[in-house]
Amino acid sequence: EGGFAMMWAGARSNYGITKGQVAYEVKLVENLNVDHLPAEEMTTHVLRVGWSASTTSMQLGEEALSFGFGGTGKASTDCKFIDYGQQFTAGDVITAYIDYEMDEDEVYFSFAKNGDELGVCFQEKKSNLEGNAMYPHILTKNVSFEVNFGQQEEPWFEVKEDFVMIDKVPLEDRVRGIAPPAKKEECEIICMVGLPGAGKTY
Repeated sequence: EGGFAMMWAGARSNYGITKGQVAYEVKLVENLNVDHLPAEEMTTHVLRVGWSASTTSMQLGEEALSFGFGGTGKASTDCKFIDYGQQFTAGDVITAYIDYEMDEDEVYFSFAKNGDELGVCFQEKKSNLEGNAMYPHILTKNVSFEVNFGQQEEPWFEVKEDFVMIDKVPLEDRVRGIAPPAKKEECEIICMVGLPGAGKTY
């Protein structure tokens, strides 16, 4: 509602991986109504799907160690955008793959749209990952979506041979991300206070 329709929202999974051939799926369910936005707001509905290290921001694809593919048909890492695959929108399912096994020195990131493989999108030297686990990561703007990590009885679309859904990876082979405080007493809240333009962010 209101100005919130101009904001992006990112989410990263609790568990990542450092080996194997792993996948997960995201279904873009609906493009939400944003008729109240001004005409100059060009990018109204976006879903970006991919993988990132837990040390990166929630803006998927806009830092190193953050790899995303968006509905505009663009893929990005470190704020470098390239044409890749196809555009997608409401009703489409994107499968995100990560492959540590194909090459001894490289990690491969690829995607599929509604089961159709789109080819390798990124390849990154394992040494550049510096031991960081890669976590499923989604960035959205004015869309609703569903995620299948493997908890469903069947995937929306068949995954590539030799790949497993991340939910099927044994817990001991996954890497737990940053955990929240165990008790409310351990929480801390930081608030910025000041009038607009008063310099509080400096």
